[in-house]
Amino acid sequence: MASFRVGIDVVPVNRVERSLRRFGDMFVRRFFTDGELGAMPKKDALHMAGRIAAKEACMKVLGAGWPQVPWTSLEILRDATGRPVVRAGGRALATMKRLQIKEISVSLSHDGGLALAVALGVGEGQENDPGHER
Repeated sequence: MASFRVGIDVVPVNRVERSLRRFGDMFVRRFFTDGELGAMPKKDALHMAGRIAAKEACMKVLGAGWPQVPWTSLEILRDATGRPVVRAGGRALATMKRLQIKEISVSLSHDGGLALAVALGVGEGQENDPGHER
């Protein structure tokens, strides 16, 4: 039987704009890998806010946020059709394995100065999570 975990997050684009102005490359490197930056269609606050929201939604699926799961252990990339895909490594991947999550899918949207992301973690069998009611 499959198990599911859902995460959602909203990031105000103007908050990312302010952080980019104030911290510049230090801000970018805290959240994004070189692979993500190379694949990002535009390196602007709107696109970065969407990917930050996606990472936060994924962290909610994992039940662990920063610093337990570093921002750069989750990459939000695009497949051949442009659909966002999640690539996990390091502690994010270790947490997925512990929770028996095989895949995390994400959906992103932008409107009214907000970036929104929903993440769905799909696993096999019962979740290996001590806080999960069985």
